[in-house]
Amino acid sequence: MVTEKEVEAIGQTLVDPKQPLQARFRALFTLRGLGGPGAISWISQAFRDESALLKHELAYCLGQMQDTRAIPVLVEVLKDTNQEPMVRHEAGEALGAIGNPAVLELLKEFSKDPVIEVAETCQLAVQRLEWLQQNGGEPTGNPYLSVDPAPPAEEKDVGRLRAMLLDEACPLFERYRAMFALRNAGGKEAALALAEGLCCGSALFRHEVGYVLGQLQHEACIPQLTAALACQAENPMPVQTEARLKHIGQTDQPRLLGPMELQETFFILFVLLLPSVDAQKVIERRLQPWLMGLTAVVGFLFIVFVLMLVNRLWCSKKRNNEDEEFGEFGENQSTENPFGNINLRNTYDSPKKEGRTNEALELDEKVAGTSDAEKHTSL
Repeated sequence: MVTEKEVEAIGQTLVDPKQPLQARFRALFTLRGLGGPGAISWISQAFRDESALLKHELAYCLGQMQDTRAIPVLVEVLKDTNQEPMVRHEAGEALGAIGNPAVLELLKEFSKDPVIEVAETCQLAVQRLEWLQQNGGEPTGNPYLSVDPAPPAEEKDVGRLRAMLLDEACPLFERYRAMFALRNAGGKEAALALAEGLCCGSALFRHEVGYVLGQLQHEACIPQLTAALACQAENPMPVQTEARLKHIGQTDQPRLLGPMELQETFFILFVLLLPSVDAQKVIERRLQPWLMGLTAVVGFLFIVFVLMLVNRLWCSKKRNNEDEEFGEFGENQSTENPFGNINLRNTYDSPKKEGRTNEALELDEKVAGTSDAEKHTSL
């Protein structure tokens, strides 16, 4: 059982802007896991922070906790037009995740918000609450144990789900349902279908696709994610995220990414895919999706080529060093040979065939002959 002092210590880490962001996020998710009024209070205090990234995740965690005591602070954040759009959006989504119909009218009011991301989020939250009322509770069968903004579609065919996902004439709520059904289906085909959603028109939709790809954890979508990050119109923090994707690409062998690595990479991507209002105005001037994808693949292959070249040079240098060390060892051995210029190998050769003499025996005979001569001379 965690004591109040321990919760306070964790909360102090969360609200301390001098702490590393990684430590603050760890404190946030620890409080989310602990739950209770104390955890909600500390998370609520952190909304005064300057980091939009942190505040976005504060709202997300409060929604995942599904505690009605978090509703007042989420309503306050949603109403605060001084908050960043992605923070207000997440507050609206969190209110829908909690599932309390008491906020239904408020969400309907903000469904007409001038910030399109906030408006679309509240529309989805309204439809989620109405779906819960009609179906008598939360959907089942979610392998990721997350509270999603829409229940998964009942359709199981990946091809039909893909068509629904990419049909921008289809209601956004139904497209979300197709998105989460594809995530639950898993596999390369589903991941590639979801990755195509990164080129859709709705910033909110692309934002959620990034989140879902992070849950899915399939490397087949890395080129599409790289292409999305290459678009400066929806990349307010290019350095951090681009570095993470380059780190993912530094391998010659296919692999599934580690949990922490993927959480950091896709979490940042998830936030970045929701651009500012100003960035939204230049979306239409983006490169064509196929050209963006081609550029991303070429860039990725170039990085792999450079890494292979560096590895080759490093291995070559290592071999040269080993050869030099072996040469020095050979010279030392030759100088320490007590037999001078005598060829030791020939001394121990087997007797030669076809009339060839045995040098070792001849040497012994010569030595013996010399000794006899010396004896006769002394006599």
